[in-house]
Amino acid sequence: MRTHRPAQALRRDHGADVIAVHQHAGAFTVGKSEPAGLTGDPALAYGAALASAGARVILPDLVGFEERRRDWTDDPAADERLDALFRVSNGSSLQAKHTRDIATVTSWMQATGAVGTDLEIIGHSLGGQVALFCLAVDPRLTRGVVSCGIGTLASFESERIRHNPAWFVPGLTAAGDVRLVASAVDQPVFVAAGRDDCLFPLQGVRQVLEAFRPGILTTEVFNGGHAMPAHVLDAAVRHLLRARNAD
Repeated sequence: MRTHRPAQALRRDHGADVIAVHQHAGAFTVGKSEPAGLTGDPALAYGAALASAGARVILPDLVGFEERRRDWTDDPAADERLDALFRVSNGSSLQAKHTRDIATVTSWMQATGAVGTDLEIIGHSLGGQVALFCLAVDPRLTRGVVSCGIGTLASFESERIRHNPAWFVPGLTAAGDVRLVASAVDQPVFVAAGRDDCLFPLQGVRQVLEAFRPGILTTEVFNGGHAMPAHVLDAAVRHLLRARNAD
């Protein structure tokens, strides 16, 4: 009998609690295990890196991935599109589902953590996208990292980029595009972006960066593509554990 664990926890001596959200990459069989360092790209083992640095880390599967695969058909990408479209037809979105699920994880971390512990979030690609939306709507999160996960819907449209369907929130373009989401973030956030990222045109990235409130943003625009280089991972860990290390 298969035991389902839609989230995995890495425990250390924690001065910070961190939610580490996995990427997409079309790899629906891989979710939380990649940032945990158990499979996938070792460069994206940011959950394991944070645990080694002293954080308590929770690694959830987003709906559709690893132990939360839909298995509606033999095509997981088609299942994801169907899920997104059904949610839109019901007046919601797949991004709203991801954001609500992370809010549930946030509530669990808050209930099981020590009083006064910082509660933070990190993600790459889809994980960075989800982190951005969660930071914008959930003030319980105190700090965040968005790696290769921001851009404008307008830039996706102009370049005909086939992004994950959670990006397409009804009415978002008319309301101000992803700049509106960035402008709602009030927590210190570290954003990393590759100059040659084919999924996130740099012009759209810069437009979102300009929308953040003054004083909260740390930015690393590196030479490279859709990746998390070692120096970016190191900077992300320092950013998230900065409050702890300052004590």
